[in-house]
Amino acid sequence: MPKQFLLLLLICPLLIFGQGQPNRQDVHTGTMPAIKPIKLPNGDVQLGKITLHRRLNEISFPAELTIGAEPSKEYLIVTDPGLQHETLFFSDIQAYYLQFMLYLIGGDNKTPRDQKGRHGSIIDIDVEWRHSDGKLIRQPVENWLIDEESKKVAQRRGFYFLGSKIVDGFYQAQGNGKICSLWHQSDAVLDIIHPANNEQNLFMFNYKKLHPVKFTQVRLIMSLRKEP
Repeated sequence: MPKQFLLLLLICPLLIFGQGQPNRQDVHTGTMPAIKPIKLPNGDVQLGKITLHRRLNEISFPAELTIGAEPSKEYLIVTDPGLQHETLFFSDIQAYYLQFMLYLIGGDNKTPRDQKGRHGSIIDIDVEWRHSDGKLIRQPVENWLIDEESKKVAQRRGFYFLGSKIVDGFYQAQGNGKICSLWHQSDAVLDIIHPANNEQNLFMFNYKKLHPVKFTQVRLIMSLRKEP
């Protein structure tokens, strides 16, 4: 395994554990999964169901379009089945692994931002799926959301790599299943970028745009936004 991956294996727990305590009531406990990345023949790196595409410096993982029963969406991606009614995508990845892989593509969760409590690199998310005619389609995930205030397709703002909190040595997103929230929650891995992101009900599913049907299998692709 390359030296940089061995180094990250050593420093990753320190990077994560330095994030402080959460300000939410629910506290999760458990045992963290072991981090054992596998180098693939083409040079890519796999950790659980998450793949780092080294040439593109992107990570991707499988997910399912759930749409959810709630008109407004509080989450973009979750791993907890109990949150499926208010999310767009469900995946069975390990949240702890995602945090590690975001470090590998150069992400950090310390870059200061203007809004109080917001920090971290900007991560862009795309959705990729195969059309019934066999064509592979890739779109910014914001195309799938309508801004409730403007009633227009959401802007491509990206998501802050906030990094979930640690309580008693346990990574909270691993227990709560919050991969990407659509309103500010300190115990999610990724945080929505929006002027009013302390409020709920900011987005709804873009029903007017042609998308795969419910339960379609997709790949979610995350990349690091290059900033000045």
